[in-house]
Amino acid sequence: MRLRSIPALMLPVSFVCVLMLLQAAPLRAQSGEKGDDAWYPEIRQDTLTNGMRVLFARVNTIPLAEISILVDAGTDREDPELSGVAHLTTQMLLKGSADRDEAMISRRLDQLGSYVTPYTHYDYAQLYGKTLRRNFRSTLEIMADAVQRPTFPSVEIDRYRQEASRTMLRMPSSAGEKASARAISMVCGQGHPLTRPLQPEVEDFETLNREDLQSFHSQFYSPERCTIVISGDLDYAFVRTLLLEAFGRWKRGENVPETPRNEPSDNHAFTLINDDEVSKGLAYVRLAVPTMSRDDNSMPALVLLNSILSEGDSSGLRRALWGDRLISPSITSALGFSRDCGYMMISGSTSPQLADSAISIIDWLLDRMAKDGITEAQLRRAQEGLLVDSPLTFASNRNLLSLLKEVAVYGLDVGQVIHFEDRIRNVTTEDIRQLASELFARPRRCTVVLGDAEKLLPVLRSGEREVVVVPAVQD
Repeated sequence: MRLRSIPALMLPVSFVCVLMLLQAAPLRAQSGEKGDDAWYPEIRQDTLTNGMRVLFARVNTIPLAEISILVDAGTDREDPELSGVAHLTTQMLLKGSADRDEAMISRRLDQLGSYVTPYTHYDYAQLYGKTLRRNFRSTLEIMADAVQRPTFPSVEIDRYRQEASRTMLRMPSSAGEKASARAISMVCGQGHPLTRPLQPEVEDFETLNREDLQSFHSQFYSPERCTIVISGDLDYAFVRTLLLEAFGRWKRGENVPETPRNEPSDNHAFTLINDDEVSKGLAYVRLAVPTMSRDDNSMPALVLLNSILSEGDSSGLRRALWGDRLISPSITSALGFSRDCGYMMISGSTSPQLADSAISIIDWLLDRMAKDGITEAQLRRAQEGLLVDSPLTFASNRNLLSLLKEVAVYGLDVGQVIHFEDRIRNVTTEDIRQLASELFARPRRCTVVLGDAEKLLPVLRSGEREVVVVPAVQD
């Protein structure tokens, strides 16, 4: 199992909520919730006749425009037998299209001073562009042609494969990645995309060919599965005209069946992964619980709860495991999400002799929060920490694109995103207590420890735990 990218999934709070107040966008808030001095960007939502969704925000500070074309064609849409096809399809979009070959695309973007790059996520494929306002039309035309009519030249596929063999080095999974993968599998289901790396292995490209990419593109790239997000100093009537010219003849695709998923295990047993080769004498601890989806109204409380557990010197975990007891300074909490699964994971490492103590204290802390909640002082500190950078939220096109990507990919309402700061401020200690009571219920917890079973078993079973020992999965 290849899991070197797992740590990147455990999102910091600052990524989960790019929150807060407007500084630059010169559009007055419609709701009036915060008075005459409150300013928010006006978000236009539209749908073309072929089903393609449009999200637009006008920002007048600088003569730039940014474009994100998001397609429901991420790695979670891959057939297990064609691992890497989503990544390679996205990478090949700019390597030749119906109207331009790779050299023409590259040369024209240089002339325009525009930057366009592909990216593949678990939940989406993206073509992102940044350009001067006066070159918006030309850049949009190149991107539209690349997404709708790529040619996937075999010579470019071979060239990318050769380059990947030099730059995409195979890295063995670390102890932490293996432990995280097991915990995610218990929460989200065996083989879930979140347990796999975003970047494929070089070996995945060896069997993929032009026909594989054409088939994947034909199945998943269609207007009703696509959202284009645009921000910049532009007039929307002008933008819509260009969108109709560039995408209006793109035909709807056929209905794509939902990707089957393995159900999470009902048995949340305490799992010990026996691996003394990568553990380096340490015990790697993972405690995971499933969370709600990104569009749930409890998300602000979840973000605050995670912050209270993990952020800064006053974090609950740090105080319990290092301030009050010298057990482990490395254990922290983070949130991870995909479109169909979310989790909170407490993770870190300690010596084998202290593994039982670390897990017992984490359980004690979660039990206490589930029963008693938090204090007003803890809530205020967490709110202030999350809102400290609020003036920067709407200060750039990039921030707006990040916010609207949440709307496009995860089904959030625009108001949920734009007014996230207010939602953070409105969370109460009772909201946190209710969420902790549900989230941290003992049957929901999945605990994984990776290390030398010979050393760990006597320690972990001292508390009469039922420990299931499994062998490590080799790379």
